[in-house]
Amino acid sequence: MSVLRLAYLLCISSLAMSIASNGNAQQKTTESDVRTEVSPFSGSWTGALDVGAIRLRLVFNLIVSDETILATLDSPDQGAKGIPLDSVAVDGRTIRIASTKMKAVFAGSLNDANNKIEGTWSQGGREFLLVLDRAAGPSERLRPQTPHPPFPYQVEEVLYPHQTGKFHLAATLTIPHNKGLSPAVILVSGSGAQDRDETIFEHRPFAVWADHLTKCGMIVLRVDDRGVGGTGTDGSPDDDTTSDFATDVRSGLAYLRSRNEVDPKRIGIIGHSEGALIGTMVAAEDPGIAFLVLLAGPGVPGHQLLALQSEKIARASGASDEAIANLGALQAKIFSIIRDQPDVEAGKREARNILLSEYTKLTDDERKLAGSAEAFVEQHSTVVGIPWFRYFLTFDPQTVFAQVKCPVLALTGEKDLQVPPEQNLPAIEEGLLQGRSHDVTVKELPSLNHLLQTATSGLVTEYGEIEETIAPVALKEVSDWLTSRKLAP
Repeated sequence: MSVLRLAYLLCISSLAMSIASNGNAQQKTTESDVRTEVSPFSGSWTGALDVGAIRLRLVFNLIVSDETILATLDSPDQGAKGIPLDSVAVDGRTIRIASTKMKAVFAGSLNDANNKIEGTWSQGGREFLLVLDRAAGPSERLRPQTPHPPFPYQVEEVLYPHQTGKFHLAATLTIPHNKGLSPAVILVSGSGAQDRDETIFEHRPFAVWADHLTKCGMIVLRVDDRGVGGTGTDGSPDDDTTSDFATDVRSGLAYLRSRNEVDPKRIGIIGHSEGALIGTMVAAEDPGIAFLVLLAGPGVPGHQLLALQSEKIARASGASDEAIANLGALQAKIFSIIRDQPDVEAGKREARNILLSEYTKLTDDERKLAGSAEAFVEQHSTVVGIPWFRYFLTFDPQTVFAQVKCPVLALTGEKDLQVPPEQNLPAIEEGLLQGRSHDVTVKELPSLNHLLQTATSGLVTEYGEIEETIAPVALKEVSDWLTSRKLAP
């Protein structure tokens, strides 16, 4: 999702990441030897986990057949369906469902009316209350902006090689019914493995952007990330960093330049969140890029961004000043290890010692939330060894802003808590203006969040509750800017 890998010691648990990582699993079911007496549990059951700043909906699908039960899990907010569950055990009116891959267990009791299961979701040493209601119908939320056929433009599913030759990227190309050559753009998604539509909470932001821009006369390429959908990998996804993702974008640009319909002098990049940083890295090295649009893009190194991000999310979630100060101090210690300790294993040991010390200071209630000491330490020390995180934390966008020559539009929502505008927009503007670009437009859009939705608090919990996928004002800002520079018809 474009949620910027909030990842480390925020109110957002690794739980959501764990479920999302299983969303691309082959959709199959696993049988467990359970007798037909479990029939009251048959059907679909839906509930929501409150995990810090995220409210994550889950759907358990239980199908009784003969003397077996088939069980799968859906996570609608992350576009994951059919995640296989390993075992289901029933004892009277209680049920226990487990997933070995997610290292998670749900245990609950069925009420007398057979329409509610009250229980607990356990994962990573932590427990969360989870109440399931019998699903009355489809769990999909209303998303009025999602485009549906028939489309007033050509839609083509494409596959093209990565520049290394090690794998192919799968994408959708939308082509307007224009005469002659058309300007083109590649959309670059935010952090985490995402599909070509940047699907999150049943929103499909890139499908909306592609529809809007293609109707404006532009060719649009939107691409599955590495290991997602039809796109392959180079065999080492755990080692991939932002720099590696930049090679994916270069491969997409090479493909656009190979298309006869594309005007080679009007090819640009639109990036969202980390995708904006990736787009800047590519534009800095490619003199042929005609324009760059940064949507909720970072302008400062990751350690500065994440420090303010976690503070703002914690404060908006109701955390006390003391808790926010403690979080900031702990983050600073871990971040300094990542920046200053080149030996990853030594860094992990240092982080574990710090985290063990912090755990001893937690109250009983805080320990219930954090889980066991080992789970707490393991969860939060692992980040020290993640190549993506180490790269993102230390990379300074200012090093590439100065090399960008093309026109740039940077938009960030006023209520963006993930990439706060007050920290990042001035840094973007300063970096670009000190460099080689002579056409820089920077705007903060009132009342919009990180996804550029019209929001109230800006918290991640709102993303799925808001029906709007992208505020019309954001769509118009981009298309008007492109048209005024003759970069769109």
